[in-house]
Amino acid sequence: MKFSLPLLCVGIVFAANHHGLTLDQISTMIIGNMDKNADGNITVEEIDTEFVTNYDHDGDGCVTMHEFTHQWNLDYHDDHHASEGMFHHLDITTDGCLKKDDLGMHHMAMDTDNDNTVTGAEFTAWLHHVHPDSAGHGHHGR
Repeated sequence: MKFSLPLLCVGIVFAANHHGLTLDQISTMIIGNMDKNADGNITVEEIDTEFVTNYDHDGDGCVTMHEFTHQWNLDYHDDHHASEGMFHHLDITTDGCLKKDDLGMHHMAMDTDNDNTVTGAEFTAWLHHVHPDSAGHGHHGR
């Protein structure tokens, strides 16, 4: 019993997501899913296509938190807390619905050199900045 709490704390701090993926590995997977033309860059259109095709399950133009967390967990094996945190970060308008406007604003934030495309390095840096677990909450390593 004396060892349970310290081991639990270590597990919380150093654990990876459900499949042991790091943020860099998750970033690579996300880029692979979004980069439809395989040029190594992500455009606004590719982000929109990914969300409309894979996340907007009912096709109403709004990705709800339920739709997002379900698909994010399925694709990237994150825990529920991290998935909800990502949703809330992406939902700039705070209306409980991810739409093209929300995603377009994030694309601008990712595109640090303002060339209208997001490189893999830009996306990975952005993900490290915004992912709930990158702030020291555990679950993912760098």
